[in-house]
Amino acid sequence: MSFIQISPPLSAISESPKARSNHADLRPALWASIDLLKVIRKSLNLSDRDFTVLSSLAALALKRDRAGDLVVFASNKTLSLKSNGMDTRTLRRRLANLVKSGVIRRKSSPNGKRYAHHDTDGNVITAYGFDISPLLERLQEFKERVALEQERQANHKVVRDRLSLLRMSFPMDSEEDVILRAALKRKSTTTEQMEDLIELFTAVNEDEAPPNDLDAMANSTHLSATDGQNDPHLQSSKHNTYERKKDGPAKAQAISEQVSQTIDITETTIDVDYHEVIRACPEAISFAQEKPRNWADLYAFSRWLAPMIGINTNLVNQAEQALGRSSLTITILAIVQKSGSIRNPGAYLRSLFQGPRAEGYCATRYLRSLLTHPMVPSSL
Repeated sequence: MSFIQISPPLSAISESPKARSNHADLRPALWASIDLLKVIRKSLNLSDRDFTVLSSLAALALKRDRAGDLVVFASNKTLSLKSNGMDTRTLRRRLANLVKSGVIRRKSSPNGKRYAHHDTDGNVITAYGFDISPLLERLQEFKERVALEQERQANHKVVRDRLSLLRMSFPMDSEEDVILRAALKRKSTTTEQMEDLIELFTAVNEDEAPPNDLDAMANSTHLSATDGQNDPHLQSSKHNTYERKKDGPAKAQAISEQVSQTIDITETTIDVDYHEVIRACPEAISFAQEKPRNWADLYAFSRWLAPMIGINTNLVNQAEQALGRSSLTITILAIVQKSGSIRNPGAYLRSLFQGPRAEGYCATRYLRSLLTHPMVPSSL
């Protein structure tokens, strides 16, 4: 009896190990890559809408073509529906940004449209559209960049803690305290900027710093009478050391110029002498236990006065951010001076930095109006 060998189907012949791997479920790897990208999104200039589109592309591309590419050839209408109904123009911009960032590739067809060629078994031979293979090709790169970013964030937190502890060593509302507090408040302050501030502010005291010898400190018999006396003494000593240094003023000026380039310390130049403020606002100044001796005293005094007339701290902070420290100081003291004609001090202050009145508001003119017209009625 003779036997006739029957050839296997064409589809079985073409089912190489590589082809079989192309049929594997790629979704876990795609979602893992997208999760990594979310950690380093700022370095690639990716927005939340970019990730909405990217997730839609990943959901639509589940099999590779014969070339090994993972191409999405869905229409804009389909992508828009998958992207929670995103506007088509927005969708195009997000796709262009994803291509620019290198997260996806554009695979153009001869006629510029998106489509695919299939074999008799329905497998994709080749497709034209958006290739999201970079999500898999760059997976290891993304892992390495995420590890570096996590290390950077951890180091940033450590340096921020050091800067916070340094700020606490200076008196409240001193020049050093204001600059360091502003640096800590701004989210855009980089680790390098904080390290520069730490170096600049600690250098003025390092010559007189006590040795870091815990045993010597424990055995020392020259201690203050109480902890309550000791803490203020240390704080005041650091501030005085800063002022006694010959290069202290120069360093402080350099720090202020450096920080002002990237950190808004909410301080504006006011062509007003603080003596003029005292003359214009005698009623407000009468509440002070001691006569203010400089702008720092006036600022601290105005912040102390604000809650007394019904202006809460959050509103004061907003006003300081909008107006600057000097303008805020003048404004609060002037409001206290005119308290008899202002029904709602909080609403009045808000109107000076928000709304139509804010556009033409000038604290200097407002203050000098008190000298010429001490009690001008207010509309609020």
